[in-house]
Amino acid sequence: MTILFIKSIPGLNGVELLVGLGSMALGTGSMAWYWYKGAPYFKMPEKIDPPRAVLALQQMEELL
Repeated sequence: MTILFIKSIPGLNGVELLVGLGSMALGTGSMAWYWYKGAPYFKMPEKIDPPRAVLALQQMEELL
């Protein structure tokens, strides 16, 4: 999306450019803030071995 925005800059007027840059700043700023705070969204999932995953799925199926 950033590349598309950069390529479209020459065709934008002042208000459109301000809205685009402001939106990108809000999104990037909030993403950086939550990454810094250690939000679970940015953490890598733990690796589990396949037999343990199959067992967990079977147990969940039994509960349904």
